[in-house]
Amino acid sequence: MDSYLEVASPVPILASGLNVRRRKIEVEVEEGAARGPTWQFPRSGTSQHVHVPDAELADIQHQLDQPRKLLTEWPATSISGNDILGSVLYAASSVVAKAGKLMPVSLLMVATVLYFFRFIYEEVVTAIPMNGGTYNALLNTTSKRAAAVAACLSILSYVATGVVSATSGVHYLDTQIDIPIVLCTIALLFAFALLALVGIAENSRVALAIFLHHIVVLSVLVVSCAVYAIKNPHIIRDNMNTEFPEVDFAGTMLTGNAFTAVFFGFGSAMLGVTGFESSSNYVEEQGPGVFRKTLRNMWALSSVFNVSLGVGILAVLPLGGDDGIYASADALLSKAAEVSMGSWFGTWVSVDAFIVLSGSVLTSYVGICGLVRRLSTDRVLPSFLAKTNKLRGTNHYIIGTYFLLASSLVLVLNADTTIMNGVYTYSFLSLMALFASAAMLLKAKRSEIPRDVSAPWPVLVLGFVMVVVAIFANLLGDPSVLMYFALYFIAVAFVMFVMFERVTILRCILALMKKTAPSQYAKQTATNYFRTRDTPEVEHTGARGGRTIARAIVSIRSAPIVFFCKRPDLTIINKVITYVRRNEQTHTLRIVHVFSDEETDAPVLKAFRNLAALFDSMYPKIRIDFVSVQGEFKPATIEWLSKKMDVPCNMMFITQPDMVSAERVSSNSLAVIPEVEDAAAMGVTRRALGSEVKSLQYFLNRTAVLNQYREFLRTTKPLAADVRLDVRRQIRSGFDACRFEEDERRVSLLLRLAGDQLKMVSDLVDTAVAQQRSADGARDWKKGDWAASEQKAAAVNTQDTWMDPPSDGEDGKEDVKGRVGAGWPWKSGKRTDKLNLEGIKRR
Repeated sequence: MDSYLEVASPVPILASGLNVRRRKIEVEVEEGAARGPTWQFPRSGTSQHVHVPDAELADIQHQLDQPRKLLTEWPATSISGNDILGSVLYAASSVVAKAGKLMPVSLLMVATVLYFFRFIYEEVVTAIPMNGGTYNALLNTTSKRAAAVAACLSILSYVATGVVSATSGVHYLDTQIDIPIVLCTIALLFAFALLALVGIAENSRVALAIFLHHIVVLSVLVVSCAVYAIKNPHIIRDNMNTEFPEVDFAGTMLTGNAFTAVFFGFGSAMLGVTGFESSSNYVEEQGPGVFRKTLRNMWALSSVFNVSLGVGILAVLPLGGDDGIYASADALLSKAAEVSMGSWFGTWVSVDAFIVLSGSVLTSYVGICGLVRRLSTDRVLPSFLAKTNKLRGTNHYIIGTYFLLASSLVLVLNADTTIMNGVYTYSFLSLMALFASAAMLLKAKRSEIPRDVSAPWPVLVLGFVMVVVAIFANLLGDPSVLMYFALYFIAVAFVMFVMFERVTILRCILALMKKTAPSQYAKQTATNYFRTRDTPEVEHTGARGGRTIARAIVSIRSAPIVFFCKRPDLTIINKVITYVRRNEQTHTLRIVHVFSDEETDAPVLKAFRNLAALFDSMYPKIRIDFVSVQGEFKPATIEWLSKKMDVPCNMMFITQPDMVSAERVSSNSLAVIPEVEDAAAMGVTRRALGSEVKSLQYFLNRTAVLNQYREFLRTTKPLAADVRLDVRRQIRSGFDACRFEEDERRVSLLLRLAGDQLKMVSDLVDTAVAQQRSADGARDWKKGDWAASEQKAAAVNTQDTWMDPPSDGEDGKEDVKGRVGAGWPWKSGKRTDKLNLEGIKRR
């Protein structure tokens, strides 16, 4: 970035269109005036100057420049693919219990829903390429409290994933050896808790090996079922003649029909694609363009195996009977494998299922640790949860709490897979619905953010509606499951509610203690309220033990939030303060301005100090500090400030720049992500240190370059075949020379220049064709019978003239000789021959 001040914020329409008169107003501010106790009114803000040490900055920059090993297509697919293909192992039994012989229809509907959500996830994640899934999407389109609801559902989803996977894996193992289900499920959860404590995390190579082995097993099972069906066609014929299963409709058993089978089967079948959302939780670890391929692969694989296995099971096993589908629900695929190819294959499927589902348990531990750490740094959950042990550096509090929650769910439900599947389905479907809502809000409120994919509104609405239908299908099918889901949801939500309202709760406790246990200083408290705001010690509260509570309040409100501001703008700073008061518990805001030259920026620094003092007096319940930082505005500087101020990077904000400036910010690896409640009005954004995150523009470049290349090719359509081939060959040469350019600022500049050149080329081609038509007007143009121009080609110009303006009198629109350059404009400066457009023939 050339200059910090070059990054322009969006200019209001009125400000850009009118010459508004500016006034200089002097306001006398009384600094240090107190209006109450320090636990309600913090001390006065300060102003300080910071110089970034070159040595420390160089060390941080060296660390940020270290290459990161990003996941490629299939390793990234395998991590989430094990979850989504693992769900095939336990979802079929739930679907067939509701849909019966129409199970494939319900599974096909789910494949359609997943197809819609491919584009929904692609739009949101390519616009906001950060980890966090639904929580992050809502955090950047709604309020922090709304995002916390998604966080609750995500936690429940991870808990249900671990419980369902562990229970289903033990059930498959039980087909080979007789074991107690509940005890072994808890033992399996405990074993992976120990592994997580030791520090064993997911390995992409191991995940890929398990994934490929699982695909082989499922493929063999599909083929074996097909062969068995050909040899025994009567089974599927008999199943098609059976009655529809009875369904539980809001506690009343109803006789099944085609509608109930499809409706309730569709709700249960959504369990078969759980895990689809997990890829968005580690998008920062994926290489450029990998996320979209991951979604495509998961959709294709899950759709093929779900539908084909649904048909295969009906072709191998009868619906009723002791060895039928209903009786073998706990290990349905193992039973189908045993019948189709023998006991050895049933054992192979059972072992594969146990391995895959056990891997999902480990995935749950790894995922919950990452999610809770993020929530702790976002101050949504208690910070002690993110503490690590000294021996292995793992989050023991998170792992222990997760094990207790998962084990309690196993004990409460007695390892009943049907109810646990229902709890999991509620969590998963709620996350999908919230993600679709976030996508609609992002499209409506943040249309200016660049993205690789723009999902049509019908896709967004239809995907959301179908997920809501699936939620109602589960709710009406078995309402008792909602009770268990609500109990655990309320428990997690209560913890978050306490975190958001802990200051209010502490103040209520303090007020109650004043009444029930007043101290000897109760009568003096009123006078202490009006001491200076710079009082070094917390005043007496008028309650015994009240100063301890007051110190806790001060500690909570002293955790700072950093806002990077480049200009002393009253409106922007006021909106930032409003956001902090509405969404954050802290009452400490630090306005940071980065500058390069102290003499040049002296007026700006003075204005910032005055504004900080003004707002500090206007908002007595929030402390506003100003920090001027001499240095270059880049990721290394931000990382240094984060360590120096002890403020996590996700508690640092920046206003959303305009599109041109966003490219500059992105090129310095600083991702600007719109945040919050009234983001459309305030423009406050949460920032992420981007040496680990590819910039937004990076994901657009390859698509934009390719689209522009195609536009150049389409422009050459009116040319005669020989001329057209020559032009396209040279365009292709230019495209090959630049399509792998990674300098985003250069790419963006060339794209803009090439856009103007493309229009010029199009006009020149049209002009040349029009001249030829005028000269040969007597001919039949529709039949393509053109007479070649009698004029001879002018001398070939060897100078690249893509950007040369028409010269007066010599090179206007009437004379198009030499005006179309040979090659794409990216080859600027290279001397190439030009094409003479005289004598152009229409194809």
